[in-house]
Amino acid sequence: MVAIFAVAILALGIAAWGVTSAFVARMTTWKPRARTVTVVGAARDHVELAPGRYAQEPGRMTLVWGDGSAHVGAPVRHEGRIIRPVIRSTAPIPQAVVDVTPDPGATPDVAGDYTDVSIPTPVGEMPGWLYGDEGDSWAIHVHGVRSNRMNTLWGVPPAREAGYRSLSIAYRGAPDGRAARCRAGMGAVEVEDVVSAIAYAAERGASKILLFGWSMGASAALLATERSPHRDLISGLVLVAPAVSWRHIMRAGARRMRLPGWVSRVVEAAVQTPIVARAVGMPTYVDLDDLDWLAPGRLTRPTLIFGSRGDTNVPFALLEEFAAGNPGHVALHEVAACTHGWEPNVDPDRYEATVAAWIREVAPARR
Repeated sequence: MVAIFAVAILALGIAAWGVTSAFVARMTTWKPRARTVTVVGAARDHVELAPGRYAQEPGRMTLVWGDGSAHVGAPVRHEGRIIRPVIRSTAPIPQAVVDVTPDPGATPDVAGDYTDVSIPTPVGEMPGWLYGDEGDSWAIHVHGVRSNRMNTLWGVPPAREAGYRSLSIAYRGAPDGRAARCRAGMGAVEVEDVVSAIAYAAERGASKILLFGWSMGASAALLATERSPHRDLISGLVLVAPAVSWRHIMRAGARRMRLPGWVSRVVEAAVQTPIVARAVGMPTYVDLDDLDWLAPGRLTRPTLIFGSRGDTNVPFALLEEFAAGNPGHVALHEVAACTHGWEPNVDPDRYEATVAAWIREVAPARR
């Protein structure tokens, strides 16, 4: 009887370990999820897609194949067909299965002229794209996990319109980072590289800095408002689907996956325990209280947020709670239901106008 009980406990422990490792991997791995559409017809000004998950995603997207790419507009149904207008294309679109990204294009010049720069960080030099030749008002753009700098370029045009230079950064672990490849650290590790980017801007004359953050990048940006030696220069944040509480995000994820409640509790304990966190693939352990921004009064900067009720990673109710706890600081904009992090894609013109107007109102550039 004792032996049977021991075997049962061992089996339960192994199962819990496996579930915990898989759950953590879903949050911290850099490998992007496969996103594809099937092109069944193409012309110079439009493309027809077979029905599917991303074929009907609202707003714009970029199709990528081989050495070609095309930026396409919102889907239109015509006699049961899914048609998207072609906004720009680098080559004829093939009738084939092609990759899909939420990026505004496939190359960094889609956001204008830029300069490749190198940013010193505690783990080595990291690449960045710098847009704009002069000015002491800077916007620093921080992408999320399973993403890259291209995704942040939605924020460059409205920042430019409001008089800001833009610096889109890579950081440790990211596909285009040049050092310390590792699992993502929920923003608790990546914040060091955001702090380095802020120092880079300050050393080059920045007297006002806006932080643009996407998902986990938003978590790192929020932490930077507390940890940067130059935090007094930070005048506001523009966040897309921000991870404002990893504890609540993990619990929502467990419910979405129909896992028992104890799973998220075990994962919470695992990522906060040094030995266990490293054993399940984390670069280091994290303090979930430190990554929780729901406490009223902690946020000290004006913050513009874009979120969607279609986002299954960061529940919109979580953003509503965050906004309600910071009524003097947060402006929350809801967009139509869409995939996590695709909020600017739904209506780019509205996104750009909203961001530029908000910047001019709460953090006008120093001319």
